[in-house]
Amino acid sequence: MALNDQELMYVYHGLNQAYPEDLHIARPLIQMLQAKGKDAVAREFAMNMARRMLALGYSSNALAFLGICEMLKHPNTDEINSMKTRAELTSGHTHSSDEERHVFTVIEALSDREA
Repeated sequence: MALNDQELMYVYHGLNQAYPEDLHIARPLIQMLQAKGKDAVAREFAMNMARRMLALGYSSNALAFLGICEMLKHPNTDEINSMKTRAELTSGHTHSSDEERHVFTVIEALSDREA
């Protein structure tokens, strides 16, 4: 029996609680929130994931979520820029905005299963 949208979002929220660092849970959850018109919640969730990834030392993952924050037009651009700088310094390399756009274009082209 297939889950409806509400049940699926509930399951993903539960999975996120159990596995808060799992990118394969966070990404579809952000997409589901956007689809439901909950853009502010999606922005905050992406920002919290970026903070979590940076705190855990996963700089490249933090940069990816910061890119999502920018795509979702998160209003806290100062914090995003600050976190991007820290992530780039700790990862040992910098990303150009063209590279980031390319990465997200590739990721968005994948199905959830492929990602």
